[in-house]
Amino acid sequence: SDGFICLSNVFCADNPNFCARRAAQKHFQSTFQTLYQNKAIPFPDPHHNGKYLLKCGVKHGYREIVMRSPGRYELSLLPHTALGPSFDNFCLDAQIKALTKECNDSLLLEMCLNVLQNHSFINLVRGCLSSTKNTFEKDIYLCNISLVIATPGAVDQHWHADGGHIDLSKHGTPHCINIFFPLCDLFLENGPTELRPGTHYHTRKLAAMMLAAKARKTLRKAVTPMLKYGDALVFDHRILHRGRANMYNEDRPILVMTFAKRWFRDLLNFPRNSMYDEIKQLG
Repeated sequence: SDGFICLSNVFCADNPNFCARRAAQKHFQSTFQTLYQNKAIPFPDPHHNGKYLLKCGVKHGYREIVMRSPGRYELSLLPHTALGPSFDNFCLDAQIKALTKECNDSLLLEMCLNVLQNHSFINLVRGCLSSTKNTFEKDIYLCNISLVIATPGAVDQHWHADGGHIDLSKHGTPHCINIFFPLCDLFLENGPTELRPGTHYHTRKLAAMMLAAKARKTLRKAVTPMLKYGDALVFDHRILHRGRANMYNEDRPILVMTFAKRWFRDLLNFPRNSMYDEIKQLG
């Protein structure tokens, strides 16, 4: 009924958090270098002279990176080979095989592969996406792998859901879930994720149902799980949540794995155009 759960020690300690953070930072810097080389931004950095070089929102981003809010970026990591030429006959087992070939040079993908090969964890994912209690959903796939980085000075996000309901006339079981793996310990100053428990029910008709919940005094207070490196936050795509401001002096990286039922396609969170495509000249 909460719309989320927290899990401890999902990652083993084989990869210390400084290695994971370093891998995240390397990918972040490399992405901005590519944007600069392709003349998408005037400098190879997230900001220059106090100004962010990417604009906020999907329409100003790329398939590889979107700035969700000032100073907060999401970078897609899932190789195209792990999505296959067609979704029609693709499944999680095929994705695992594809990722096995891709993860040799990527610590972050290797960490994701370890999660995918954890049968207990994947059964939990299948259970979360099941249409009936105490069963496992067989037809699921890895919708995306991404990296969310809140840079120092990133502000509080607005409350939002990552996706909508399939049927607005009634509440359905989850069709898509996000799993956040912090690559550092979280504390209030570095911008943990805040959630409104139970609001995955309200986002079907947000204004009316939130107003009704307030009137009935059933709207629950926001919670902010303080996860450690190795922990995981699993939540319904439809729940209201936000990243808190990063008031610390270091980036706050979170590795994200998004799972969905095979019939669902997420067409909202990343654009189709790539930073490797021909990019319009600056100005």
